Parts: sequence; structure tokens; C-alpha cells
Amino acid sequence: MKLLKLSEEIKSIEEYEQKKYLTLYKDVGYELGFGRRGQYKGHSHKFFHDLLFAPKGFSFLNNEGKYEIGKVMIVPQMTYMNDIDIDDFFFVKFCTTDDYFYLPDKSEEKVYCGTIRCYDLEFNIEFPWYKKPNAKLSNLKISYFRKELHLYFNKKLILKA
Repeated sequence: MKLLKLSEEIKSIEEYEQKKYLTLYKDVGYELGFGRRGQYKGHSHKFFHDLLFAPKGFSFLNNEGKYEIGKVMIVPQMTYMNDIDIDDFFFVKFCTTDDYFYLPDKSEEKVYCGTIRCYDLEFNIEFPWYKKPNAKLSNLKISYFRKELHLYFNKKLILKA
């Protein structure tokens, strides 16, 4: 897996776009992309967990009314993320259940079924992952160590940034 350089990926976004996808759920079982720095409107995902990685950081008002900053954010499915100010970033969306669902799954509905987790220092975390509905259970491992993010789907490195 080649090291993805965020600055190079951002340069490839068309002038009129804010975000760009490298992979789509229907093709590989997760969505991987990147976005330009800016303000993004609050939203939730009905079926996807959303992971955001901004090496220079982000800030937002969490659902408990507290101001948070960090470099990595994990937003569970059915959990509303308020408006966010974020620097250039990578994102990954993935499913932790094998239920059937319909795309797009993005919603402005304010639901609070989970807790948003933010990280600024080193961490290592694993999630269940389903490549598609009724698929065999796999896993997603995320680690952030020495300012480098690694993502593994089913023990295969898919992102090093």
C-alpha cells in the first residue's frame, strides 16, 4: 500500500468540488475519500460509521454542548455530528452491521444513538465490519501512531496517511 499524501490528493479535487471519493461502498464495501478544508454542515448516517482524519485538526460542538478539537473523529451510525470546521481531511465510511440498507444514507435528522469519539494522541481501535449485507463478519482496525494513520480492512492495509 502506498502512502497517500493528503496535499497531493487535495490538489486533484476539481475546483468546484469540496470532496472526492477514491472508492465506493458498492465496489469494495467501504467508502474512502478526501475533502478540502472548510465548514461542513451537520449530518448523520443511517447505516455507516464515519471516520474523519485531519492531520492539522478540526473543531466542533459535540452533542453534549462541549467544544472539541482533535485529529481523528469516529461518528457511529445514527449519530448526528454538528457543523464542523475541519482542515484538509481523509474520510472512511463503513458498516458495522449486516443489515440491508439503501444509499445514499446521509441524513439531516438529529439522532443520537452513539457517542462521537475524538482523538488527538495515539490510539488503536477495532470495529466489526461487513463488506455487504448478509456478509461474513470481518473487522476494521484503525491505529494512529507517530502522526501516521493506518486502516486495515480484514487485516489488509488500505490506507497509510
